[in-house]
Amino acid sequence: MPNEGGLKPCQVAVLAPGNTERDWPTDFQTVRLTKDFDAWRNGKGVLTASWARFKGLEADAIVIVELEAPDNQGRINQYVARSRAKHLLTIIQTGK
Repeated sequence: MPNEGGLKPCQVAVLAPGNTERDWPTDFQTVRLTKDFDAWRNGKGVLTASWARFKGLEADAIVIVELEAPDNQGRINQYVARSRAKHLLTIIQTGK
């Protein structure tokens, strides 16, 4: 991603609660997104996934989208998602 900090799409993942998946965009203007893990690993786009789907994986840069006041299960998944970044973690908190 030229002019975007030097990160490759396969180094970045955007994670959000699973119940919001239908509202996720297909791209961020010039940044292609993918929900397919193989396409992500092959540099075909920045991964968008739920916190739960990303469990056990990691990326150099993680962007987490959080909603206000998750339930108890949401808090566990939220913690897991926050621990997946190797170098850069960005959290975007939104209202419901």
